[in-house]
Amino acid sequence: MAAVLLLALAGCGGPLTHTAEAYDASKVNNEQRASVQAAATEAADAGRKLHEAEERVPAAEEAVENAEKDVERAEHAVELAKAKLDVEKVKGDGNERSDVEQAKSDLSKSERDLAVKEAEVELAEQKLERSKLAAVEAKQAWLGELAKVEIAKSEAAGVESAEAGVIAPPKIVS
Repeated sequence: MAAVLLLALAGCGGPLTHTAEAYDASKVNNEQRASVQAAATEAADAGRKLHEAEERVPAAEEAVENAEKDVERAEHAVELAKAKLDVEKVKGDGNERSDVEQAKSDLSKSERDLAVKEAEVELAEQKLERSKLAAVEAKQAWLGELAKVEIAKSEAAGVESAEAGVIAPPKIVS
């Protein structure tokens, strides 16, 4: 049924394609008009939710980019900490005052920071995927609500059932 509604809504030749022309709010009773208005209100609400969901996607994409930049900075910090440890080891071999233990500690901290940043990238990517899926679901809901508006209009206008006249897709014989 949902596929039929969406096909009709998309203009694939179903009876809903001309419903807007057949529906005249001034020629239907208050109950039918209220039914169409209620469906239109639901469709408008679904449209707002779609817009909000679509707006969250770019913000999630930006969060992924920022997290990836943080990983790059953390990788550089690890490289610097490794270089500092090498310098401190050389100083110790040359009988100069060195702080190898502090350099090892700094390296360990940098490596932990890198692991955290990499986990933050994974989390940001998951949030991005969730945002994209939410936008797709919101679009499906909006299309469904638009179909309900058209059904309400067709019923108010006296157009036959939404399923009447819709040509079924050909069956594939294997």
